[in-house]
Amino acid sequence: MTSANMQAAVETALGHALAQDVIDGVKAAVVMELEGLDSAADIRTTEYFNHSYAPDIVLTWRENGRESVRNIFLRYSLGSAAAGRDIEALGEFGPVLLGLREEHDPGIINEVRAEVAEAPRVLATDIRSLDDITDHGANGGSRALAAVGSAREPLLRLVRGSVMRGGRGLFISESDDVAALTGASGEAHDEVAGLDAFNAVVRNLFVEDAAARLIRAGQMLRMGISGDTADLSPSPGDDPDEPSGVVRGSLSEAELMVVLPYLLSRDDVTDDPRYWAYVGSMISLKRLEDMAAGLLGLNLTRLVVPNLEHWSAARASAGLNVDSLDEAPTDWRDGWYVRAGMLALNAGAHLISLTSDRRKISGRKDSAAARWEDLAEPLSRFALNAVTLQGLLRRVRVQAERSDDVYRDVDTITSNLDDTFRVPDVEVRVPTDPTGSVITADFTRMIAESATSAPASTLVRVARELLAHTRSG
Repeated sequence: MTSANMQAAVETALGHALAQDVIDGVKAAVVMELEGLDSAADIRTTEYFNHSYAPDIVLTWRENGRESVRNIFLRYSLGSAAAGRDIEALGEFGPVLLGLREEHDPGIINEVRAEVAEAPRVLATDIRSLDDITDHGANGGSRALAAVGSAREPLLRLVRGSVMRGGRGLFISESDDVAALTGASGEAHDEVAGLDAFNAVVRNLFVEDAAARLIRAGQMLRMGISGDTADLSPSPGDDPDEPSGVVRGSLSEAELMVVLPYLLSRDDVTDDPRYWAYVGSMISLKRLEDMAAGLLGLNLTRLVVPNLEHWSAARASAGLNVDSLDEAPTDWRDGWYVRAGMLALNAGAHLISLTSDRRKISGRKDSAAARWEDLAEPLSRFALNAVTLQGLLRRVRVQAERSDDVYRDVDTITSNLDDTFRVPDVEVRVPTDPTGSVITADFTRMIAESATSAPASTLVRVARELLAHTRSG
């Protein structure tokens, strides 16, 4: 069986002469449909079929470390579900009632709509409607009018992955709410209007958690595409941490994998740092690294720069940017990209790598210690906690005890001793870093690191202004 029209596959299965062939064929077709909707979920069939209180299929998934389960009951049609009073009987458990055939009777459809309104966690749908949102419609195409590259496209991908987990109410292709959700209601030619229509109906068709995630995705896309970020600036008297109407929190795995690459791939999405700070506040550097494969080739500068002060990192390194040596044109312009599973900054002749996992950067083993004369000026912009001076005649370790900055002591030593000093490492603090993180800059390995996680901006500054500076020219 292919991933073509599941409605046709179910009809074929229902036509078998033997009861067991009908059951096996129907369940195989439905499972394939569900896998097309949500490949990350575990889908298990039971030994029952069309039973009054035992599910036919059980859907299991994990989100934020917690396991969730939803039971799916197969019915020949939504009419048969209404006749059996299934919505009323099963409503408290919040299952899915899936009709194998499309219901055409308006009276029955209205009856089901009224019943699910009284059971707010039940989802009543049919194979034809699921076919439509998975682009397997009976006419060879979907009613969901998502043009390739449009904002509706990533939203539909999220809807497909959410409908069986968190859908509720009556989800059939002919309903106005589903048409607004999928784009079949006609707003597809105006992206912003389509996103407004999407957000307006989501709460009708999804339980609270799923609705919040979809609304957040819709808001992210709307603000990014329209450039209207006014809601990110609270009005006088509002709590600045909770601007009215903006859904925040930690982005789900689906949102990360679907919406973030889409936003970064569109050049017309706003450059407003407030917007990208909002997006970045819902993820971490570690989660960004975990999805690095989905960000290859994308310029991440708009996202990274406003969030460096808020993201935590463990190590940074400085090296030669080999792309700067190429005579041929390159797609790697200056800015932030993903390289080797980490964030990397193309900065002219230098490449600054940044990671939340210190195991990802081992550093070089053959770099020479830096010359004090090269470090004296850039080190004056930091608070110097400790430094090792290696001269031809002597080795001196200067470390803060009473003072929080030994720079003047070191300057006095180097000025009064007739020796040429090299510096294998220093311990510094960035004066503007409110955490006071102490960063070790190791010039023999070209690594900047903190004993505990530090603001990413602090590590990047040490890598650029100290490590890279000593290898300039």
